[in-house]
Amino acid sequence: MNLNYFNTLFPNQPEIIETVIDLTISEFPQFKRDVKRCVKKVDKVGLKKLAHKWQYTAKILGINEVWNNLDAFRECEKLGERRIKQLTTSVITQLEVVVDKLHELRVSA
Repeated sequence: MNLNYFNTLFPNQPEIIETVIDLTISEFPQFKRDVKRCVKKVDKVGLKKLAHKWQYTAKILGINEVWNNLDAFRECEKLGERRIKQLTTSVITQLEVVVDKLHELRVSA
């Protein structure tokens, strides 16, 4: 996670940074449930929408690997179930680490 880009978007605006961090932390559990539901139902359109929604978050938080994995869902219709499961597992694992770090930032702030 690299917050440099985030800080350039919102220089000297800690309230916006705190809001984005809080929203990311609070919305992640629902994202995780929704992704798992889409994988179970093989809902590729739903996965594509969820990935698109979270790409901006990944971008501003400087988590490029997550962004790249989310970007792969643009071609979701062409991906097999195995690849989709690999990508979703990777994204969820990566975001769990990020959310833990964001919790640490909130506690130390």
